[in-house]
Amino acid sequence: MASNVTHIHGGIVAGGEQDEPVPEVIAALEEMLERAKAGKLAGFTFIGQEGDQAFHASVGFLGTFAMIGALECAKLFLIDMQNDEE
Repeated sequence: MASNVTHIHGGIVAGGEQDEPVPEVIAALEEMLERAKAGKLAGFTFIGQEGDQAFHASVGFLGTFAMIGALECAKLFLIDMQNDEE
């Protein structure tokens, strides 16, 4: 069944190909940096989108079921956002 899939809808983000900073993204990253500097952040998984390319990175201590649960919550949030746009 998957052999006939040619693309998945949802690759375009607000701002398109512009190289303008997004203040909300900067604020969230700065908050995570402050947590890391304070020794409160032991590890993280980051999911980002640059233009039409999505990517992820994981570093530090990641071996908890709590993180898997948080990842599932983030996944459901992204699915709900996508469904609201359609």
